[in-house]
Amino acid sequence: MVTTGTREIAPNPWWGAFLKVMACVFFSITNTLIRGISSFHHEGGPLPFFEVAFLQNVIGMIWVAPWLTRNVFQKSFDQKNIHGLRVALSVLGVSFWYATLSLMPVAESVALSFTAPIFALLGARLFLRERLGGLRGLAIAVSFLGALCISQAKSNTWGGFDSWYVWLPLLSAAFFAGTKLTGRVLAMSGESAREMSAMLYLFMVPISLLPALWVWRTPTATELLWIVGLGTSSVFANVLLAKSYAYAEVSFLSPFGFAKFFCSLIIAYFMFHEYPKDGYTWAGFFFILVSIFLLSLEQRYMPAYFSRKPA
Repeated sequence: MVTTGTREIAPNPWWGAFLKVMACVFFSITNTLIRGISSFHHEGGPLPFFEVAFLQNVIGMIWVAPWLTRNVFQKSFDQKNIHGLRVALSVLGVSFWYATLSLMPVAESVALSFTAPIFALLGARLFLRERLGGLRGLAIAVSFLGALCISQAKSNTWGGFDSWYVWLPLLSAAFFAGTKLTGRVLAMSGESAREMSAMLYLFMVPISLLPALWVWRTPTATELLWIVGLGTSSVFANVLLAKSYAYAEVSFLSPFGFAKFFCSLIIAYFMFHEYPKDGYTWAGFFFILVSIFLLSLEQRYMPAYFSRKPA
């Protein structure tokens, strides 16, 4: 049984898988809306991605505001340094991710974002002293090969200079991995996902406002509707994702995360007629998929060995 607040939830892996897939659908909608509003696909011209990030954070803050209680503030103050680091990493991750979607097609961006677990592994080894065995090392190498394939595809498409775009989703993945690691530290200290989310949005709003003011352009009524849509879909995605882990183990749900790639591919095709045309992109995604599959095998069949800390 899994306890959430005062209610116990019986394990139901396939219901958890359904919730995870639905979360991926909402994440895909969010990413496609970001791509549309911050790129030249939007009829009014692009809205600066810093501004998009700020407005999306405002919408998210409105949704989570009821979670901000006095008890949350008191508990979070004891871990203020970790919360501060988590906010900084999240702001950087969001900024690089929104920049990615404003410059790169959705499918390629999402494919490269799947390298986040690899960065989380490296961070866990460096900062949490978790064991990094042979299977995890192989997963890192295969994921890196996938990133190189997608980088080659972008270099062929845009030319050598523009291939630096590929580093944006990789940097975003690295910062998001740091956000997950700091979230793990906070969870081990007794903070809930709801408390961490509320504090994250509370501080991301004023921090993301600063770069947004630098490039501010008053959004149109249509753009504001897009912002409300992507902010709402983002909240739904995160709530569904958190719910899915109450019904099934992480190792079981991991493969279902790839629904985000295929959902993003379908939605982006119908909205923008975007799809990967280069074989290198598909090969890169295949290698990244294999790397996540290797991690899933390790988590399911060898948890005892890898949970030990190195000497």
